[in-house]
Amino acid sequence: AKHRFTEKINLLGVCFALYHRVQIANRSQELKTMFTCAALDGCMHFQLREVGSGTLLRHTLACQTDLPLSGLHARMLDSTKQAMSNLKQHLEQVPA
Repeated sequence: AKHRFTEKINLLGVCFALYHRVQIANRSQELKTMFTCAALDGCMHFQLREVGSGTLLRHTLACQTDLPLSGLHARMLDSTKQAMSNLKQHLEQVPA
């Protein structure tokens, strides 16, 4: 059976429960989920690859909605940049 999990998101000031179903899960390499909520449907795909002495993270988000969400793309880009920066900082912390 495919793993499922729920995530709470804030979409332009409105909170939604995003229901995920895992499609691909290769530890330390790839994660792909399909998701749905009252506002949109789509998929998220995370891929990790060694590059030199570091790691390249590719994050792809594809979604569909009937809602008029003008301006959402720019906000999502800013939010994603901050989330990736937070993740990078967390992963690079040296354990105490």
